Amino acid sequence: MVSKPRPVEILDPMVEIEKGPALWMWDYLRRSGGSGYFLPLSGGADSASTAALVASMCKLVFESVTVDKNEETLKKIRKVVKDDKFYPKTF
Repeated sequence: MVSKPRPVEILDPMVEIEKGPALWMWDYLRRSGGSGYFLPLSGGADSASTAALVASMCKLVFESVTVDKNEETLKKIRKVVKDDKFYPKTF
């Protein structure tokens, strides 16, 4: 499937820091066939940073499905959660 052309968007460095790892995590999750991530939290800075990146990933995927109405993302998230009728209701 050929994707639609999108205009080039130069991101603010802070937005790039937020989106880069989050998008990589989503790409890895959907391509690996995994069913999610295990996120142990100790309360330290590393745990907080990792939790923030996971939250960013979830937010981007949620917005892709609910706001952008991206059917390809919905298809992939359904494969990850192993439910053909899944539709995210909240972020």
